[in-house]
Amino acid sequence: MKKAMLIIMALTTLAVTAQQKDDSKKHHRKQLMESLTPEQKAEMQSKKLTLDLNLNNAQQSKIKELLVDAHKERATKAKTKENLTDAEKLKLKSDRLDNQIAMKRAMKDILTEEQFSKWEKRQSHRMRKFKSRKEAKKHYRNREN
Repeated sequence: MKKAMLIIMALTTLAVTAQQKDDSKKHHRKQLMESLTPEQKAEMQSKKLTLDLNLNNAQQSKIKELLVDAHKERATKAKTKENLTDAEKLKLKSDRLDNQIAMKRAMKDILTEEQFSKWEKRQSHRMRKFKSRKEAKKHYRNREN
């Protein structure tokens, strides 16, 4: 009986420790990404796209320029996001959608048809993933209240 209790306690401790490590890794990754400059973020993202889409050097440089501009703009807008009125929030959402449309058009001009379709699939997957995380957070917050 004592051995069984000891095993259960050891497994419980192991499970709790494993979960804590996972959270700390996510937190560390988030801090790392926040500390990067827009140029560094664009460099990383363009390299990931190069690996995923098999971009040539010309495509890679054009996409990097596009991403640097997007990350700089996003950084400036993130600072002004607090304490907004409903009209200002609506304008920000409209601007974000306009930027997405512009990004899609620019990517369509840079990429081949095959690369663009692969990029679109990747984007839709990222959006689904983001929405599911957002819903999970909303559900978790509602459970706490």
